[in-house]
Order: sequence, then structure tokens, then C-alpha cells
Amino acid sequence: MIDEYVRQTDMVILSRSNHFAILCPETDYQNSQILAQRICDAIKSKTGVPVEWSAAAFPEDALNFDDLMDAANSRLALRSKVNEEKQNRHETQEKA
Repeated sequence: MIDEYVRQTDMVILSRSNHFAILCPETDYQNSQILAQRICDAIKSKTGVPVEWSAAAFPEDALNFDDLMDAANSRLALRSKVNEEKQNRHETQEKA
């Protein structure tokens, strides 16, 4: 399904942490976010399963693959924490 959204020059790989990574040469951070959101929306539309994602850009965020993955994972962890806090506040407000 991911292959439908990437270019021939992009590479889809399964990372060492069992996450998909898409390497998009000559794609800036903003456009990589647009691509990621399109893929996630398509997966959710077809399967009903929400997908969490993050992005990192070379050379702005890191200069090698491992550091890029670390940067993307850090952003994902931060986003997950923020979403969890929002959910907790929402549940607390519902109980009040």
C-alpha cells in the first residue's frame, strides 16, 4: 500500500525497530510530512487502523541514517506524550 504513494527514487525499508522508514532523497521536511500524512490517511481509510508517524530531514536533523531514525523517534515519542496528555485531560473533563 505504501508503494502507491512513493516515487521510484524513494526507498521503503523496515527499520531495526520494526518500523517502516521511507527514505525520500531531495525531499525537505515539510514535504516529507505531507507524504507521511497521505500514507497514514490511506492506511486508515483502507484498514481502519490509525498510524503514528514522524519525520526527520537530512542534513537539518542528522547526517546519517541512525541519527535520522533517532530524531524521528524522538519526535514520535514527544507527539505520543502530548496526545496522551490531551486524552487524559479530556477524560478528566468528562468525569467532572
